[in-house]
Amino acid sequence: MANELPTLDSTNKELESIYKVHSKRFFHWLETNSISPNSSRDIALLAHNELVKRSNNRYSRISTILTYSVIALSVITLTFAFLDYVGDKEWQKDQITELELINKNLTERNAEIESLKLELEKANKKILSLEQINKTKKK
Repeated sequence: MANELPTLDSTNKELESIYKVHSKRFFHWLETNSISPNSSRDIALLAHNELVKRSNNRYSRISTILTYSVIALSVITLTFAFLDYVGDKEWQKDQITELELINKNLTERNAEIESLKLELEKANKKILSLEQINKTKKK
């Protein structure tokens, strides 16, 4: 019986086998009222507890890996969001600078157009006055 005791080196299959064998022995004892039921029950419980512990450890490791993966992806997402935000701010500043430059140029052009309009009006007035002088001289 000592060579059937589960150890930490036992595989899951071996533990399942030990659990099945000793569970059957325990239930057989319950049916037949054998002399030593406790040893089979204890061995079966040992194997069962080890299987449960290993199963919990496996799921715990998977859960830990998933948690770290989610944290890493969140950090990456936040980094890209921050870089995108900073880039958008710089782009907006560049756009505002360009719009201010365009506004300044348009203001200068409008001032030039207004001064040219004034000169054109003065020239038109001179032409009209010269035409009237010419008409009066011809008569």
